[in-house]
Amino acid sequence: MMKRMFIIFFFLLAASLCAYSQNDTRTKAGWERTLGAGLGIPVGKSNLSSYGGTHRGEYGTASALNLGVNYVFGSGFMLGARYVGRFGRSDYMLADGSAQVVDNANYAYVAPQFGTRLELGGKGKWFTDDFAGVGYLRYFSKSLCGDVEKKAVANMVAFHLGTGLGYRFSKRTALFLAVEGLWGRKSSLTEKVDGHKSKVKLGKWDKLRINTCNISLSLIVSLRGSRGK
Repeated sequence: MMKRMFIIFFFLLAASLCAYSQNDTRTKAGWERTLGAGLGIPVGKSNLSSYGGTHRGEYGTASALNLGVNYVFGSGFMLGARYVGRFGRSDYMLADGSAQVVDNANYAYVAPQFGTRLELGGKGKWFTDDFAGVGYLRYFSKSLCGDVEKKAVANMVAFHLGTGLGYRFSKRTALFLAVEGLWGRKSSLTEKVDGHKSKVKLGKWDKLRINTCNISLSLIVSLRGSRGK
């Protein structure tokens, strides 16, 4: 999976560099900050359960927060950094019916990113962004299984890829609607049960799999003043 992720990543990098070299529409260079919120929707074989892949379906749509900073070049090429966080809770019965689980299994992801911006003409109100990056994701779970409290953490390399449509409603601010994929995988985790810490190797079907589609609405604040022509 990770090999396929890196192939996609470098393919998008090449495509972005090509678009960068051919883009004739100019945008005034400068820094931008973004703040957004939305929904993180698990897709495919996503698994956030430290209790095994049998319970993967119990971890559904959750709230998602994203933060970012980008430097936009005049041609529309962008370099920056991005944070994505998941905030959700799951409540379910173990497959064998032995106990009820209440699990706050979430993650925090931070990565450098690159992208391209395409101005859609007109009065300079509308634009599209494509962006991608590879970074660090920390999975963390705090759960109660019956009367037993468990904490679990795992660190992994992850990859994000997204696209979106933006609308400027002033010289310095814009709204941005984005769809973004986030992928990561880990075959082990560290857990602490009733004060006892141990490292757990996860089987093929129990691996942590971050396969998420994030849909978000963000506010972009420009630090560069009015847009160039």
